[in-house]
Amino acid sequence: MLRNNIPFALHITLLWCNSKTKFINHVYDNFIHILADHRERHRVTKYIIHELDREKDINKCINWDELNDSEIEAWNNVRDWHKWFNWALDQETKEYLINGLKTGQIDIDLTSEWKDKLIKFLDKNI
Repeated sequence: MLRNNIPFALHITLLWCNSKTKFINHVYDNFIHILADHRERHRVTKYIIHELDREKDINKCINWDELNDSEIEAWNNVRDWHKWFNWALDQETKEYLINGLKTGQIDIDLTSEWKDKLIKFLDKNI
């Protein structure tokens, strides 16, 4: 249920960061599978989806206390990209976003190679 109902900005973020399966497994392992009752699991999954959509923040879905340093760095990267994609997807149009990246009107700290990859990714996925 979670896999097919992730809010769009988070879905795009997880695709960009190549972390969708890792995120889903993390949420299930840390927040859903710990519940014995199937109905409770369903209810909690719906709540998590609702909160992700409403708050646009993944912090509550990451069990930060159980992570090692490299995992913390990886999830911080996903969190930062999620903030950026939330902002980017609120822009007027996909064309505005892509043209802004191409012309430098939208400033992002990426090499030109990664900026080109991001533009292609956005063009394909949004």
